Amino acid sequence: MSRTSFILGAFVIAAVLVAGRCSCAFADDAFSDLQRQVDQLRSQQQSDGSRETKHIFEKARAEAEAMKQAIDAKRPTPTTIPAVDEVVRTHVRGGDGIPFLKPEEIYREPRPISTPGPESVMVEDLPAPQYTKPPRCERGETKREDRPLQTNDTQERVLFDKLYLPEEFVPVDVAEVYGVTAELHPYGPKSGTGVYMRMSTDAVPCLPYRMRVTTQGTYYDRGDNAFKNYDKKPSGRGEFSKWIQQKLFFGK
Repeated sequence: MSRTSFILGAFVIAAVLVAGRCSCAFADDAFSDLQRQVDQLRSQQQSDGSRETKHIFEKARAEAEAMKQAIDAKRPTPTTIPAVDEVVRTHVRGGDGIPFLKPEEIYREPRPISTPGPESVMVEDLPAPQYTKPPRCERGETKREDRPLQTNDTQERVLFDKLYLPEEFVPVDVAEVYGVTAELHPYGPKSGTGVYMRMSTDAVPCLPYRMRVTTQGTYYDRGDNAFKNYDKKPSGRGEFSKWIQQKLFFGK
């Protein structure tokens, strides 16, 4: 390549760069080639000292500088990535959002201080309720309260029949001994204390004791009268079964 054609080529590359028709990679290669040519001209100018060589050298150097400026102008501007804190702040806040609070503006709600409370009371620590066993009834008797119900029954019908009796007076056949309506609640060593709580609820005055509610009234049987069978006639005198007679009058 002659010096004149080289300089013209430099003009063309610079013009193309300015027009935006050449990539920076191609321009970098052309500039490197131009720089080598300028270095050669510098060496030649220093050796022969002719005015023509000096003129060409100055011209080539000026064009190389112009090309360098054109290349730098066309390079993309490096993107500055903001700090992470700024990215988060911009993302959350946006243009018109609420800014983050400064550390000194943050109010931290104090945690409640746990204070030792009263010790829990365990169930086993509570005293067990005490129920007094009612005394033995002095004699056998039955009291009646007339409370007739408005029913169409022509005969007296049993609605409720609860009998408190000793454990040893519980027979195999309850219906035969005490009647078909009798509901037994035995008391004694094997029955526990729950039965005494029921006695307290029912206000049992003495033992053995029986309460019978019919369509005609309420009957309270005390003592031996509580062991009778009233199936034939609730308002009658009642009957002792053979099993009860053996228990009461002839021993076990």
